[in-house]
Amino acid sequence: MALLWEVPSGEFGDGFGIVTEFPIIRATSTDFAIIQPDVKLLLDAHGVIRDVTLASSFVREGVSAWVGQPWAETVDPSGAERLQQLIAEARAVGTAGFGQFLQRFPDGGAVAMEYTAVRLGKRSGLLAIGRSLQAVAEVQSRLIAAQKAMTQDYWQLRDIESRYRALFDVADEAVVILSAQDLRLIEANPAAQRAFALSPGQAFTSLIATADRSTFRAALAQVGNEQRMPGFIVHIGPQQVPWVVRATFAPAKAIPALVLHLVEISGAKPVPRHETKLPIEALIERLPDGFAVIDRSGTVRAANRAFFDFVQAGKEEQVIGAPLNRWLSEPGADAAMVLATLTRQPALRLMPTTLHGEFGHNLPVEISAAGTKEQDSDYIAVLIRDVRRRLAQDDAHAATPPIAVPPQDGSLRKLVSETVARVERQQIVAALAHAGGNRSAAAAALKLSRQSLYAKLERYHIEDTPPAAAADTPPADSAR
Repeated sequence: MALLWEVPSGEFGDGFGIVTEFPIIRATSTDFAIIQPDVKLLLDAHGVIRDVTLASSFVREGVSAWVGQPWAETVDPSGAERLQQLIAEARAVGTAGFGQFLQRFPDGGAVAMEYTAVRLGKRSGLLAIGRSLQAVAEVQSRLIAAQKAMTQDYWQLRDIESRYRALFDVADEAVVILSAQDLRLIEANPAAQRAFALSPGQAFTSLIATADRSTFRAALAQVGNEQRMPGFIVHIGPQQVPWVVRATFAPAKAIPALVLHLVEISGAKPVPRHETKLPIEALIERLPDGFAVIDRSGTVRAANRAFFDFVQAGKEEQVIGAPLNRWLSEPGADAAMVLATLTRQPALRLMPTTLHGEFGHNLPVEISAAGTKEQDSDYIAVLIRDVRRRLAQDDAHAATPPIAVPPQDGSLRKLVSETVARVERQQIVAALAHAGGNRSAAAAALKLSRQSLYAKLERYHIEDTPPAAAADTPPADSAR
């Protein structure tokens, strides 16, 4: 991408004259984008400001105070050295590269600016042209917000998938999923496995009685057009047991599938699941999260060992029969708030608060609770989770240095692509550094699967690069 400067010949002469309005022109081989600068500074050969022109949308009071001052004294001291290099480069070669500086205005305000400079002649000094980076910062903030929203949507989809999986596995009736192309088995629930002894990739038609196979194939062929079919009867297995089959078409980009719901009609009852009495009390006692049961008045009636540890209580008499508000008294997030919330809704999820121990230890926690009934519950279960580790990770991520904005010499699409890549790369490097190189822990902190993390490590070439060096290396695909 080339940068063209159009300066009318003879406009400035040998001295300093009137600064003519002209745009910065960024050109490619296919298009031209004209962008008006926000600030134009006319400098002498030593970098002293002789005239200032601001865009109409960027007017500030009192900029005339800059006239007569060295340009380097009007920017933040951290960028003064780079500014001197930019001036020297413009004097030497005619046109300087872009540099980013914090421009301080006489009224006390400061704006992030991107400057370049061109030489007007051997004795005519320099012209510095700047553009505000506030719009870029706003785009970057919107990108980060959009990425967070996408992550939330992803976890909502994962929650829906988990619910589907739970229903699929616990159904008493047989459910199988077949490829719509060749009727081979993709998946089957436990009830279907017990009834037919299936294996992945098996041709389901091999289980159908020979006399019913043509009918079975013809019926399933119509499902793709009508999306679902009423039940029909086929005989399955060596015993030729009759089953009612209901089929539904499940479109997918990769492999369109057919979902078959099978019900035996021979009069035999479905094979009951093996019921086992679970040691729920023992499992709750060993939970790493605190668990307590309170009554309608907020009095603790039962608690596990983790709850005793959280509140620094050594004896059962200190906890059982005591009010929960003794340890949960954070204003606006106390035991009374838990009880009040459960009178309005069936459950309380992840309420942040602080648990106060017997010896003065304050523990940041999240509380979830539910009652035995949706309203007027006699007993309420309270789950308390220690969130110190997560808060420490959030603080570590918040402490990461700001992202350097790349030179704005491209299209908005390229800017968006580069910014997303830099944000994503920086977060991955920070997570790996915080996890001591443990990829599983880094993936968990970023809420990514290990496969997704490995793909991003390969994409950004982070895999064999030390964290300190990786953080400074631009993304490999930033040019795309």
